[in-house]
Amino acid sequence: MKEVEIMVTYYIQKQLLSANVRTTIKDNAGKPEFLLVGRWGLKGDSLSVYDMAGEALATVKPNNFAFSSQFDFFVHHQKVGTMNRLFPILKDIYYIRWLKWLVVGDSLEGVYEVYHIHQKKMSITTIGNLYKIEIMDQEDIPLCLCLASVLDYWANHYVSKKTIDERKNLNFEFS
Repeated sequence: MKEVEIMVTYYIQKQLLSANVRTTIKDNAGKPEFLLVGRWGLKGDSLSVYDMAGEALATVKPNNFAFSSQFDFFVHHQKVGTMNRLFPILKDIYYIRWLKWLVVGDSLEGVYEVYHIHQKKMSITTIGNLYKIEIMDQEDIPLCLCLASVLDYWANHYVSKKTIDERKNLNFEFS
């Protein structure tokens, strides 16, 4: 019989995940659980999730620096997937090869859901200036926190006024 997984929830300040600062990730009780360290911007940059004992658990690195359209994910220094941005028109859709995770969301609203086939892996919702990150399986926590940092990065760097106006003015007519 499969062991029942317990969902965990973290609250993280928006725009802090992708900032060039150390970010402490706390649980619901306010206890520090993880540390996110790294930065974006230069070739070879990365963000890593560490436990409080200092062990690197997961890392995300841009692999196509010119456009930052792909990110590689590593767990314990082993590559486990590559994320591509697919269709940023009505909704943001991303796919992580090898992990077979599909990310669907809206960067304007700060809402995302992550699935592996039909199994939900994670959800992100925005509450004021915080992200509420709910992760279904504890073993996925470091990877999901890396994924949340990439989504935060894209939301802050690639959502422009033009994108907002385009989405608001999209009219479909059927004849």
